Amino acid sequence: MGSPPSPETGTEPRSRRNQLLLAAVLGGSAGLLGAWWGSDHLARWAYDSWRPRLETLIGRGLGHPIQLGPYQGLRPWGLSIGPTRVLSGPADRSNLRLKGLGVSLDPAGTLLERALVLQLRPRGAQLNLIPNAKGQVWVFGPAGTKPPPRLSFKLLLDQPARFRLGAGDLDLMLQGRGEVRLHRRSADWRVTARPRAQGSAGASRARGRALLRGSANWGNGDVRLGLDLRRWDLAPLASLIPRARPPRQQALKGTANGRLELSRSQGKASCRGSLRLAALELRDPLLPAPLQARRLSLGCRGQRILLEGDPWRMANWQGTLKGSLVPGNRFDLSLTANDPKRGDRLGLGLRGPWRQPLLALDGHIPLGKGTPTSPQPLKFNALFRADWRRSLQLRLESLKARSGRSELTAQGQVWPRLDVRSQQLRLHPSLWQPAGAVAQGLLGRDSWLEGGFCWGEA
Repeated sequence: MGSPPSPETGTEPRSRRNQLLLAAVLGGSAGLLGAWWGSDHLARWAYDSWRPRLETLIGRGLGHPIQLGPYQGLRPWGLSIGPTRVLSGPADRSNLRLKGLGVSLDPAGTLLERALVLQLRPRGAQLNLIPNAKGQVWVFGPAGTKPPPRLSFKLLLDQPARFRLGAGDLDLMLQGRGEVRLHRRSADWRVTARPRAQGSAGASRARGRALLRGSANWGNGDVRLGLDLRRWDLAPLASLIPRARPPRQQALKGTANGRLELSRSQGKASCRGSLRLAALELRDPLLPAPLQARRLSLGCRGQRILLEGDPWRMANWQGTLKGSLVPGNRFDLSLTANDPKRGDRLGLGLRGPWRQPLLALDGHIPLGKGTPTSPQPLKFNALFRADWRRSLQLRLESLKARSGRSELTAQGQVWPRLDVRSQQLRLHPSLWQPAGAVAQGLLGRDSWLEGGFCWGEA
């Protein structure tokens, strides 16, 4: 019988296997590291070689010069590049800044689109949209004679991106995704926006949320937009109110809720949905007091925009604003205002074709101090016709004013040249008798005054 193997002899094959396994792991790791190092250098060389051409192709499609950042290395999902900028274009001043950008290939998207599809993950993005003189915030590159590059970008906003509109206070943080297809001259997006929280101590916490979705084609001009608002603070929107010169300190308060769907196809616009504004307040130095409304509703149906709400208030004045309009087609709006204390009442109506509307104005204004000897209230109605088919013209079609037995009728041109003439002017002594003996001595105690006037430029 043979003797059993010693423990030392049994461990030798196992030790040798462990050594071989360790050597294989170290060799594989070294090979992987070498392959990664080689791939990284190859990717750097390829990126640096293609960088000028990519800047030209992308910039031509976007309509804005682009400066791609330096290569920063391979990542498991692609490659990373440094600070990147999309500069102001020749037709607008909007721009985009990125602290960094991750780039990867989307193989499935590339096969489906039959175009190179790149996924972009920006870091520290800041988008500034500045409207030009035509109100356009971003003008893409012209179609030209050359077809656009077969290139598509999928933008993934995993980290919040800062968005600013104009030079005002509309400062938002965006998250979501979008895609720009240069070869189709189209873009679509779906992002969530929230007001950017103020960094200063004691600042109010940012409120509200907006869901923005849509698509656009800058080749044929078709656009589809969707907007969902939840408790959206209106205060930052004060920066979008057209600024007068010199600028005035304006303030807007309130919240907005609702949903709107806007579209334009083959040159025709359409809209549906509504927005509800609550606790609305507008402050402006030109107003005698803040303009307030508890509720205001803005709705749209087809091409018609609808406006209605609770009565508005401003100091002693209160009134209503309601009606509808079809942009580019027709007005049908009415405004009423009254001061219950004094008894003043005013009404304003704007109706008719978009470029030739009629403006109707009527009123009831107490004269004097409201004593039994005061003149009768002034009642008037006026009809103006505006015409801006070529340049603005405003004509007074008719004016009728009456106070007791006194009356005035007039008509004429208001703009661009002032030339208004009376057709009838009859003033009864009761109109100036409360003014006292001096007025009665100048104008007479019992005699009517009849005549005419011409109000115009010399």
